[in-house]
Amino acid sequence: MNHENRLTREAGNLLRNRFAGEVFTVTAGMAGAQLITLGFSPFITRLYGPEAFGALGIFVAMAALVTPVATLSYDLAVVLPASDEEARVIGRAAARVGFVLSACLLVIVLLFGREIAGLFDFSLPHTYLLLLPVVLLLAGLEQVLIRWLVRKRLFRGVSTAKLGQATFAGAAMTGLGLVSPVAPFLLLSNVVGRAVNATLLWLSARPTLRGGATDTRNTHNAPDTRAVLRMYTDFPRYRAPQQLLQSTSNSVAPLLLAALFGPVATGFYALSQRVLAVPGALVAGSVGTVLLPRLAARAQAGGSLRAPVLKATAGLGILGLLPFGVIVLWGPELFGLVFGSEWTASGEYSRWLSLWLYFNFAGVPCGQAAPVLGLQRQLLGLEIASVAARGAGLLIGAMALNSVLAAVAMFSVAGAALQAVRIIWVLARSSGPVHSSYYRGSGESSVPSDDA
Repeated sequence: MNHENRLTREAGNLLRNRFAGEVFTVTAGMAGAQLITLGFSPFITRLYGPEAFGALGIFVAMAALVTPVATLSYDLAVVLPASDEEARVIGRAAARVGFVLSACLLVIVLLFGREIAGLFDFSLPHTYLLLLPVVLLLAGLEQVLIRWLVRKRLFRGVSTAKLGQATFAGAAMTGLGLVSPVAPFLLLSNVVGRAVNATLLWLSARPTLRGGATDTRNTHNAPDTRAVLRMYTDFPRYRAPQQLLQSTSNSVAPLLLAALFGPVATGFYALSQRVLAVPGALVAGSVGTVLLPRLAARAQAGGSLRAPVLKATAGLGILGLLPFGVIVLWGPELFGLVFGSEWTASGEYSRWLSLWLYFNFAGVPCGQAAPVLGLQRQLLGLEIASVAARGAGLLIGAMALNSVLAAVAMFSVAGAALQAVRIIWVLARSSGPVHSSYYRGSGESSVPSDDA
């Protein structure tokens, strides 16, 4: 009996060490990418200035409106099936959706590009918006490839791609800025950096995409494509609208700031978001990436998700106190010191954004658990409430109080409150066995079965 207990403890330690090792692999890549980005930032901000950064911020905000739904959220389902064959069916369908949506966006930009540029006070010629369909296409491919690599536990591939993207984009922005510090070079560098990311992801995933001897796509045992897609239909029905609302609410702040206060205010806001995204991408994103396939494995076995989700949420909540707390206390001074005195206002914005982004940081595990639990419809309802609250706060601050800082503050407080509600709600729903139609797939699961 003691021997069995010892083996159980050793197995548990091994699984925890494996989880920690995988988190470290992803974190190391994300950390390297963020350090590269931050390393280039002081040079880029001194070369281009707030107005050029404002044009980039508007372009990125417009792209962020559509890229989260580049595959109608089918990419999120790639990790869930028990068999690789079903996952491939979903992945191929998601990629095709991305191509179709990119073509639709191209038509829209060709027809209404001038009006769209005018609506958001885009300072560059409207022809630069033709880059938006390219970004949408690349985003769809990235999303599918990342989910596949996560499914196959090829986390090193995800990290390598991020490092390549950050290095190329930062070097291109800096090098081109030395030649001519104009906003178009910022846009082009950003887009080509995404292309580098998609290429590196494909190179990492290519050896496993076709499968081996067990690949039954060309036999009578191949999964029925329509049946598989119907099983996950709540992703395009509920999760895609939820993500679209989320991206809209996240992007509405810089876009409205541009329309109401001009590109300089947007530049300050864009830099704040760029810097404050570091903790989320560095740690929370890494934990969420590694946690997702393990939650899927628990759900396939009918187990409860409460323990791993609660543990991860509490850990991130404690860990996030330091970086976000430092920004709240000394944000303006730090931004002025690192990026130059003209960026002190960006530090003021960051103080309020830190409150909202702290809850986003801690809520990553709950966000990963929601699709595994099949809570897509309910999550859409919560997102509608969040968008309404954040939008109201932003409009009151901008139009009633005529203050950029008040708008950012009210937007952030509303976002923090609704994110806290979502965390509590998902934790309450995560107790007990998971019973979902997602796990009716046949074949041996290739999703890792060890616990977080």
